[in-house]
Amino acid sequence: MKNFFSKVQKTDTCWLWIGAKRNGYGAFRKNKKVIQSHRLSYEYHNGSIDNGLFVCHKCDVRNCVNPEHLFLGTQSENMIDCSKKGRLFISHIGFEKGHYPKNTNVSLEKAKEIKNEIDKKEKSLKSISILFDVKYQFVRDISCGRILKNY
Repeated sequence: MKNFFSKVQKTDTCWLWIGAKRNGYGAFRKNKKVIQSHRLSYEYHNGSIDNGLFVCHKCDVRNCVNPEHLFLGTQSENMIDCSKKGRLFISHIGFEKGHYPKNTNVSLEKAKEIKNEIDKKEKSLKSISILFDVKYQFVRDISCGRILKNY
């Protein structure tokens, strides 16, 4: 682990991985195998990780390996945590069907414009998503009544 900690820069809050990274997450080679550095840190400080569990970040800093910032969760729990923190839009989490989600980066006004465009039935959902520069899933959720049903 000495080699591991030589690649960690401790700050007042996070322990930042300054070694190799993949998709923003630290990557550490151990026994000829690449392991995410935050997983290795969690195992070192807390013990083994059961199969199927993710090591999630309370701090939302991908290259943080501070064991106090790490917790275990299922893929579903990780996605819900991500959505609640506003980093991922999941249409059925965090609000009732038909209401407008607070964690989306699209303003309510823009969403209403999209809904008006959908209601005209002149363009495909795909072309509307391109026109408004939003994800197709968001436009589809409005179209299906998962979002803005009551507007």
